[in-house]
Parts: sequence; C-alpha cells; structure tokens
Amino acid sequence: MSREPATFRDDFAADRGFQEQINQLIHLAALLAVTPIAIYRWREGDSTLATILSAGCLYLVAALVFGWSRKYYTVSGAVLLVLMSVAAIYATTFIGLLGLAWVFPLVLGIFFIFEHVLALVFGIAVVLLASLAAIIGQVDNAVLLRLTVSLLLCVGLSFIFANQVAQQRRQLVKLAVTDGLTQCYNRTELSRVLRNMTAMNHRYRQTASIIMIDLDRFKPINDSLGHLVGDQILLEFAELLSSRLRRTDALFRYGGEEFVVLLPETPLDKAKLVAESLREAVEKHRFAGVSRITMSAGVTELQADEEWGKWLDRSDTLMYRAKRAGRNRVASD
Repeated sequence: MSREPATFRDDFAADRGFQEQINQLIHLAALLAVTPIAIYRWREGDSTLATILSAGCLYLVAALVFGWSRKYYTVSGAVLLVLMSVAAIYATTFIGLLGLAWVFPLVLGIFFIFEHVLALVFGIAVVLLASLAAIIGQVDNAVLLRLTVSLLLCVGLSFIFANQVAQQRRQLVKLAVTDGLTQCYNRTELSRVLRNMTAMNHRYRQTASIIMIDLDRFKPINDSLGHLVGDQILLEFAELLSSRLRRTDALFRYGGEEFVVLLPETPLDKAKLVAESLREAVEKHRFAGVSRITMSAGVTELQADEEWGKWLDRSDTLMYRAKRAGRNRVASD
C-alpha cells in the first residue's frame, strides 16, 4: 500500500551517501595500489604503461582533492574503471600472464561502482577483452582458458552477491522509513522529507502544503472493541487515504491515530479541497466493526523561509482547532 513517489525517494537516492563513501574509498585504494606500480614502470623504461598509470594516478588525486569521487561518483568511478581497464588490457598484451592478474581486482571494483546489471555487462566485456589481449601476448592457451573461466566465475559470483546486497539494502531502507502496521511512511521519514522540502522552498521557492489528520474519538474504539479492531481500522483508514492521493503526494503515520499528508507544489486553496475530499470519503466509508468514523484536519501551506518544525506545528494547532470546533471538519490558515 505504501508508495514510493519519485519526488521524495528512489532506491538509488536512498543509497547515495553509501555509494559516495564506497567510491571515495575505491579511489583512495586504487591510488595507493597504482602509484608504486607506475613508479616501477618508469624505472623499467616502460614509458607507455607508465604514462597510462601516471595519468590514472593524477586523475585519482584530482578526484579525491576536488571531491569528484563524492559529487559525481558514477561518472568519476566510470572514468577510473576505464583507465584501469585500459592499463590492465595493455599490460596483458605486452606482459602476458602478470598483466591478466590485475583483471581480478578490476572486476570486483566494477561491482562496487556500477549497478549490478550494468556491472555484469561491463565485467564480462573486460574479461573478454583481456583474454583477447592475452592471446596477443602469447599466454599459454591452457592457462588462458583456466584464467578466463576463473574470471568469468568471479564476475558471476560478484553479480549474485551484489544482487543480494541490493535487495537487502532495499528491504532495510523500507523498514527504516515505513510504519510497520499501515505501511505508510513513518515519522522519521516525515522529518527527512519536510527538511528537504523546506530547503527546496528556501532555494527555489517551491510551494507545498501539508494536512495534519486525526481520527475522531478513536480511543473509545480501542477500549471497547480491542486493539486488533483498532489496528484494522487504522490500516483501512490509511488505505482509503492513500487511494485518493496523487502519485507525487505522500502519506505518513505521525503517531497513534495521527497522519500527515504532504502535497508538493500545491497551494493552500487546493490543499483545502484535498483535505475536504478526504474528510468526506472517511465520513462515508463504513469501517469494519464500527458504524461510523470521522476525522479532523489542519491544513497549512509552507511559508517563505519557514522551518519545517514550525510548519508542522501550525498544522497540528489547526487540527486541534478543528476538533474543538466540533470535530469532523477541516481548519486552515
């Protein structure tokens, strides 16, 4: 029932900070590993390979110093992998078996930087190109066959592992941001989303409105009918609200029987219409185990340079004003 509006979150965005850190560590590890090899190749007189490796080292230093590995981690990681792939294939062509050995860490690095399906394609391509380079480098065919199969197996196992990790991370993100009962977004996610929304308003003056909702006289239902019935009503209530919202809207469980609806790019007058529509839908709906349930709501539009906490407090205050005015109504600024 819980939806994932692209306005707020997607899997990739959810993992952005993690990917940035991993990519920065890969850049640092690559710099520490490649620098001594580049120096050795200069001393051995292999100017072509030394130049490729030195260019890679300079790029790694620049990426770390200027923060490219964090700000543009997909592009930065792709550039790094292309440079290392060229170096590994060149080394395999002219050095042979020793050059092919560098494809193993390269394959693993691919799965840390790219999405696992793209990494699988890239990894297979690198292995095949390196194997072709090994043929040119006159590596023994029997040895080359074993190494190629070993590398392809490494790619396959890395893909399986990366796929499992991606699935588990998605599950963990979902558990972290959703309410266990209603599968709406939870209060922690509400804080994050409102913080981002107010930041966007401060920078781009994008408007948004929120509706604070509370079920009227819900405690007597829990006391008389039991918490199992109460939980079912909350779940049914959340599904009803969610079915009447746009794809870009988001529903949060604020706590107990309180919910928050976020309406991005929606001015106050339109938000009031949405709130009234929700109130009418709840009033007409027949919930399991009870004859009738109503809701009270407070609607506010984000003001210029307003902090998210104050914005939320205003909605909460208006919601209680609606309750004091008789319940089953909508109050707004």
